[in-house]
Amino acid sequence: MDAKTKRVGKCDEASAFEAVAKSSHEDGDLRGLGALLFDEEVPAVVIEPKTDDEIQKTLNSYGVKYSHRNDDILAPNRIEEERARADLQERKRLAKMGRKDGNPPSRSKTPEAPWPPKRKHHQAPPSPKTKLKSRQKALIALGMIKNPSHLSTFAQDFARKSREEQNDILAKLDAHAKKSRGV
Repeated sequence: MDAKTKRVGKCDEASAFEAVAKSSHEDGDLRGLGALLFDEEVPAVVIEPKTDDEIQKTLNSYGVKYSHRNDDILAPNRIEEERARADLQERKRLAKMGRKDGNPPSRSKTPEAPWPPKRKHHQAPPSPKTKLKSRQKALIALGMIKNPSHLSTFAQDFARKSREEQNDILAKLDAHAKKSRGV
């Protein structure tokens, strides 16, 4: 009995879909999105170009009192056309010469200098690692420590000193490192 009711249910669904499809054809413009998507007929859409009079009527109906047509401004410019033509001819000439990038071949064989130029007096600040090594060398050169193995004892004494004394020692080390670099 269940099998028969299922068959009847399927027939009822198919007949309901056909009934909706027939009624949607009769309704004309009142068909829904589902009918539009599943309908096999393509709806005919007619778009008529508006004339200037129709556009003016529409603008007047919205309360626009004045509108200006810019056809002479939107028209192609004679000078721009000549420039474009000259540019096209130049690109063709360069293409004949074998330049694919469109730039003229360089006249000189020397490489171009980098811009902005690198100045000798402009140097990047030293990295922390470089600064540490230069300070260690300065400690040895100034006689504050005898060799790198004495660094730990110097660090303990350095930590006990006041902030001003620490800054003075660091300034002396940096000045010596700067002198030894030759700057």
